[in-house]
Amino acid sequence: MDLSIPSNVHENVKNLEHVKVVNLDTLSQITNKTLEERKKHLPHAEEILREIEAEFSQWLHDRQYAPTLRALKAKLTAQQTAEIKARERKQNLPEEATLVSDQMIQKITGQLANFLKENPTKAT
Repeated sequence: MDLSIPSNVHENVKNLEHVKVVNLDTLSQITNKTLEERKKHLPHAEEILREIEAEFSQWLHDRQYAPTLRALKAKLTAQQTAEIKARERKQNLPEEATLVSDQMIQKITGQLANFLKENPTKAT
């Protein structure tokens, strides 16, 4: 590899078997070719970035509902706890009842989250 300017490797070296002389001009040509190849892929890369930006913007928009959904879930869980305590005084509830009500709370908040995402105008 000849990195000097001007080139100072003797011309006969190019004729040696198993030897390839690379100088700064050759490196520059390789670099330019590589850059041109990369530029061909820019439109696709920009398209990917636009898609990711759109997904992020949608995610960010949907996050506005997170505090309300957390508050609803906390309220439902508090009501669940109070109801279970009240019923346990009267009768022995199976542990399965708590599990079912936990699943119902999760399902309700999930359905509400999906509704808000799909109907943002009705969220206000």
